[in-house]
Amino acid sequence: MSGRKQIDYMFISRSLLPALLRSGVLSHHSLTLADHPLYYLDFNSLLLFSDPAFHIEPASRRKLRQQDPRVVKQYISTLFDKLSANNIFSRLETLQLLITNNAWSPECIEEYESVDKTITESMLSTETSLS
Repeated sequence: MSGRKQIDYMFISRSLLPALLRSGVLSHHSLTLADHPLYYLDFNSLLLFSDPAFHIEPASRRKLRQQDPRVVKQYISTLFDKLSANNIFSRLETLQLLITNNAWSPECIEEYESVDKTITESMLSTETSLS
């Protein structure tokens, strides 16, 4: 640490405390060359979200490997094709126009949720199809 006075803090509300598992600070310059150290909070997701659907699979179980450019290119290409086939890009543009024109409605919420579901399903099926 180059300074003598602490200027970095982490605050959370009391309602989050029961879900807090641990917190800490990483060694200076351990991951980045930033001027400030990296702090972290680790929460119990079941307590925090009350929903087991937020479980995150370990990277070792995933087929998508970002270090392999061939796999990344295949993933992006296949996902783009699936999103295009479902008119996702034009549907998002339409929703953005409605937001810009202050014309958001309950039907827009349904469309937004439908688009989100299609994107999520497309991403998952694309990853599953990777060789």
